[in-house]
Amino acid sequence: DEIWKEGGYNGVFDEMLTLMERFELCYALPNSPNEFIVPQLLSPDKPSYNWDDINQIRLHYRYTFMPKGIVTRLIVRLNRLIVDQKTVWQSCVVFESEGAQAEVSELYHNRYIHIKSKGINRKALMTIITHQIDEINSTFDFDEQLKVSQLIPCNCTTCKQAESPYFFPKEVLNKAMSVGRKNLQCQDSFDGVSIRELFYDTFDREVIEHEEEAYPKGRELTKHEYHFHGPVDSVIPYNQGNIIQQFDHRTLIQELKPFKQLIEAEKEVGYISREEYEDLIDILAEIQETPDPKEGQKRRWKRWLGTAATSVSNFIKGRFEKGTDTVIQEEVKAWLKEGGLEKLMELISSF
Repeated sequence: DEIWKEGGYNGVFDEMLTLMERFELCYALPNSPNEFIVPQLLSPDKPSYNWDDINQIRLHYRYTFMPKGIVTRLIVRLNRLIVDQKTVWQSCVVFESEGAQAEVSELYHNRYIHIKSKGINRKALMTIITHQIDEINSTFDFDEQLKVSQLIPCNCTTCKQAESPYFFPKEVLNKAMSVGRKNLQCQDSFDGVSIRELFYDTFDREVIEHEEEAYPKGRELTKHEYHFHGPVDSVIPYNQGNIIQQFDHRTLIQELKPFKQLIEAEKEVGYISREEYEDLIDILAEIQETPDPKEGQKRRWKRWLGTAATSVSNFIKGRFEKGTDTVIQEEVKAWLKEGGLEKLMELISSF
């Protein structure tokens, strides 16, 4: 507020707010679209909440150099999942979805992100969170010197009972799979463990099947394929440098038709809840009926469609790439192959 009171910012509040949203610096409260939260300005003190460690799963990210803002950008992306919209602070957040909770905490000076998830759908929530972190990581130029590793906990008998189990680097597991290895040795107990079971204990089974298809025996890996879902642009090639500059209502309506069918497919298989589906259908109807929206409406559409597009991207990565899915209609598959979702993302970015 102190900065924006300066005379030079008169009349550009909406533009500044849109930029902050675009660069994942703030988000609107779900039930208060005119109230915005800037995660970097939240309290550094951990709020009080209950957490028991029974049947939780864990995963870490380790960085040789850790860019600032990874967890705060994650908070912006998944803000609708924050428990009571209160269990969040500068370096940590607790998400909740479909009977599962997950705590994500950043230890910046140790260059670590720790994730733990519990509840009936803990693997699904873990998969959603790691996908978002992988996408955020992909916006940085990591290389052989500046590395990030996803660390998956060992599930041998010793490690299951240990407070600090051994963690396998994800790129090691991928490389072992690429040369046909099915098992690796825990470096604490020296017991053999199944690579497939390591994944089954942490992630959704459908995503694991995609992982096995992405790294068949004998296939050489590139440094860009060390993310859990393979290359970030393998399904949705999003070209940030090619943004449509003007709001194009007719094209938006056209691109939303196949997008709506994907949302309906998500609901059919239970990937999104009935409430989320109904909210999105209401937004799509509002867009259909409003060819000349106000800036506030466009910001709200951008938030909702951006979240929905992320959900659709996760959904596709688990189903569409296999080429065997019958839930997604053929014309929608053709739309995806032709870059339809990329075009829609460009339209959304132009709001």
